[in-house]
Amino acid sequence: MSEIKSTLDLVMEKTKHLTLSKAEKIEQQQDQFKRVLNGLLQKYLDNMIEKEAFGKELTAITKRYDVSDNNIVIRGILDRIRLDQNNSALLSLLKEIFRLNVINLEALIDNYQKEIQTHIQQTVTQLKESLTENYAISGTAVVPDPKLNSQWEPIFLAIGKKYSDQLEAEKNILIAL
Repeated sequence: MSEIKSTLDLVMEKTKHLTLSKAEKIEQQQDQFKRVLNGLLQKYLDNMIEKEAFGKELTAITKRYDVSDNNIVIRGILDRIRLDQNNSALLSLLKEIFRLNVINLEALIDNYQKEIQTHIQQTVTQLKESLTENYAISGTAVVPDPKLNSQWEPIFLAIGKKYSDQLEAEKNILIAL
């Protein structure tokens, strides 16, 4: 009587002659490194480890995965930088561990956030004036949400597009260094 084989046994039997090329092994190793790096970055951002511990663990994983190109790590950090969030922890890593000059990146993010806040304030003021004039609604309890205003979205998208393009250009400049 023949033996019943598990799915795993069948797969292993069919693929035992397959091997990875050197390029595929390197690519697989870099993908694994990127996953471990993302986990390490998340631990740092969640304040589970300090900057010094991050640096030590980064050194350990770069040795373990035989990664000598800092651009992979720098790109991993830069990919997490967003215009609409607090990026101080990520920028601190770039400055202190990789000795990169991120002044232009900081200024760009700061300018974006200031421009957004300026437009939010202008929209809130306009909405309050409109409510007062059209509906006689006023007072300190009136706090209009500018994001619900139909005119807000195109302004927000235009500002975001302008600064996103500049952000990507700044990131590329840092990678090229």
